[in-house]
Amino acid sequence: NFVFLERPFLHRLPLSLIMKYTILLYLFSILLFACSRESPSHDKLKSIEILNTINSEEIDLLNALSNQEINAFKIRPNHDILFSLGTLVHEANHKFHDIDNPTQINYRLNNNYHLKFKRHEVFGSKELIRSMPSTHIENFKDNHRYKLYIADTEGIENMSTQSNGLYGLLDEYNSYYQDMKTIVGLYTYIKEYYKCTDSEILVNYLGLYDDVMNSMSEFRYFTRAYISHAKNNQPKIYENIKNNQDLEEMLKYLKREENSLLRQYAVIQGEILENCKNYLEISNNAISVPGTDIGYRINQRANRSEMYDKLISELKTRDNK
Repeated sequence: NFVFLERPFLHRLPLSLIMKYTILLYLFSILLFACSRESPSHDKLKSIEILNTINSEEIDLLNALSNQEINAFKIRPNHDILFSLGTLVHEANHKFHDIDNPTQINYRLNNNYHLKFKRHEVFGSKELIRSMPSTHIENFKDNHRYKLYIADTEGIENMSTQSNGLYGLLDEYNSYYQDMKTIVGLYTYIKEYYKCTDSEILVNYLGLYDDVMNSMSEFRYFTRAYISHAKNNQPKIYENIKNNQDLEEMLKYLKREENSLLRQYAVIQGEILENCKNYLEISNNAISVPGTDIGYRINQRANRSEMYDKLISELKTRDNK
């Protein structure tokens, strides 16, 4: 037999219980509203946690990125938060520079050192090909950053190094520097949470360091090649470059930092190789993980940095004739 209620169910409940249900419903609606707004994703929280662990000053940069941007910039499938952290800082640095600002570019070298450049006329970096020595171009023929940022072989619309010229090159140069600083700082975290048995992680870390370090050297050369081209082909633009004292200060600062990061790299690499030599294969100036294809060449970046020093010196010699 069915029993039918003569009045609504709530009418049969005590008033105190109805009030409790009302309060719970209200709190639940607030929770739903809060969840509908973007809250920090797991990846963002984990990234900030790691930066906190290594006392990184790049936390403020990372906070400027949305969850969608965090997810978009994750490029490494294994331990992606750890190995994408430098990239996240790199991209956040682009956002800070506000490179498309029509009047002024803001370059952040560290939390206490910012430079503001008044925007002047520029030319696209593709123009460099006209004046770079053929022997220099030969060094870049298989270099993907040269193809992407200078030769523009992919034809990406609004590529900053083309639409913003020198400002775009400096934007990339400084962002790779921030990337590199973050990777160096990660060694504190690596030492605490990973052991020699995690040899794949350690070699991937050294290889990541290796690649980003090379990027700094490349953009140092591209920037100097741009100034050289302006001096010989664009006198009006060169006059503005020459009168920007902060530009030369920025380039000298980044070069000093590059040298410092190279020295730190040598120490970190030496420490890992010495402590974990029984877990790695080291031969013919190369390091690899036994039974895998993970590896890279030792000390390659120091040699590449010296090569770019030589190429830049050749540009200056040519310009002074």
